[in-house]
Amino acid sequence: MLLDPRLYLFICKGYGGMRTRNKHIKARIFEPRSFYILDRAYFSFSHLHTIHQAAAFFVSRSRAAIQFRRLSSQHCDQSTTIRSDRAVVSVIAKVLKDYPDKLRRIRICDAEENRYFIFITNNFLLPA
Repeated sequence: MLLDPRLYLFICKGYGGMRTRNKHIKARIFEPRSFYILDRAYFSFSHLHTIHQAAAFFVSRSRAAIQFRRLSSQHCDQSTTIRSDRAVVSVIAKVLKDYPDKLRRIRICDAEENRYFIFITNNFLLPA
């Protein structure tokens, strides 16, 4: 399968609160095989599932409070910044209802800042 991705950075300016941001996301038409990069404050799992159902891809930082159950793990070279690459599902009932499919959870280490970042995506085709 050839992947000809297009990259879209979804930017929602303004300080209208979550309802305003959700309105912008709901009004968006997602193009198949395109990538959407969202800030963790700008999405809900139902919106992510809408992107997934449109055959588009998303990448977002994960919120710390969301817990996942690991389905499988990919081998990661620990000499790189990638610490883990897992297929996961949520253990939170509301999240599982809003996004019933599996997700990919990638944990990255920023050695300079001594911090870890966790990203979630629905793309299992590209390497981490």
